[in-house]
Amino acid sequence: MSIYNSGDLMRAFLSTVIICLLVICGIYVHSLYILLQNHLESTVSKDADFYANLRYATVESDDNFFILYDVYVNRTLEATFELYKDAYDYAKDNSNASIYEHHTLSWVWDNYPPFELNVNNMRIMHSSFISAKEEALKYDDAWITFKHSGAKIWERDYTPASSYFIDVPMIEQLPELPRGCEVTSLAMLLNYMGIEVDKMTLADEVSRHENNPYKGFLGNMYNWNEWGYGVYHEPIFELMHKYLPDRAIDMTYTDFEDLYYLIEQGSPIWVLINTTYNRLPASRYQNLRTDEGIMQITYSMHSVLVTGYDENYIYFNDPLSRATRAPKSGFIAAWKQMGRQAVAAAPVY
Repeated sequence: MSIYNSGDLMRAFLSTVIICLLVICGIYVHSLYILLQNHLESTVSKDADFYANLRYATVESDDNFFILYDVYVNRTLEATFELYKDAYDYAKDNSNASIYEHHTLSWVWDNYPPFELNVNNMRIMHSSFISAKEEALKYDDAWITFKHSGAKIWERDYTPASSYFIDVPMIEQLPELPRGCEVTSLAMLLNYMGIEVDKMTLADEVSRHENNPYKGFLGNMYNWNEWGYGVYHEPIFELMHKYLPDRAIDMTYTDFEDLYYLIEQGSPIWVLINTTYNRLPASRYQNLRTDEGIMQITYSMHSVLVTGYDENYIYFNDPLSRATRAPKSGFIAAWKQMGRQAVAAAPVY
């Protein structure tokens, strides 16, 4: 017969409780391990599919939702902004930069070299159309494509058609925009490309500057009572890029004959000329002091949308409705005198 005192019974009880707790803890820890392992496996499996396709998802906005813009430089996240303008101002000063919009989960801007020179079974990227063309002219068989749309925009052996015309609906700048020919011509181009935006919105959004038309609109666009001048191709291209980031092309400084190639593919051309559609005498120009030195300008500067050509004439939509065509030699001379400024939309293949 065994006799146990109260101390022995208590120690046996405590030992049993401890063993049970250890067993329970072991089961719990094992369960946590299984859950963690499953989570990691799920994350790895999502990397290839879920995260790669995240930009194509749809986000429903609510009152507490903020649109944010991530700026990447060389594919590394550098900064996040609440306003697109702030993101753009940061990104544009960096090479190989891009902007990602949280609300639409899409890439809305980048400055990767967009022009692709194709020659001798090689593809060479260029940051501007002019640099791509200069190199292409060294070869007998070469062509240039616009990377974002995949469209061919120039060929070494291209021969223009004898004539070609595009029917683009007219938008007049008056009475709201006495000095708004540039944004009105851009509105016609964008609307023809399927982007529904009016001239007044573009007038509000185009960059402004105190003294340099290459950096923004000078003066008052809305009335004649205050001084104003106009704006050149760079701010217009930037504004067009906002609405057509995959198709906006700055064709400035090229030869006018190169624009025929785009016209034949259904792309009208924004250009700067003057109100006479002909070369102006030196007396019609005056000096303007800018932040980068003295610039010669003319208050006869004008912008139209080129819509076609034939052997004798250039056809266009004039936002002042002064004419629909002008002799080819005079029109091209006026265009060259204004610095060969041209902006277009790349075709889509």
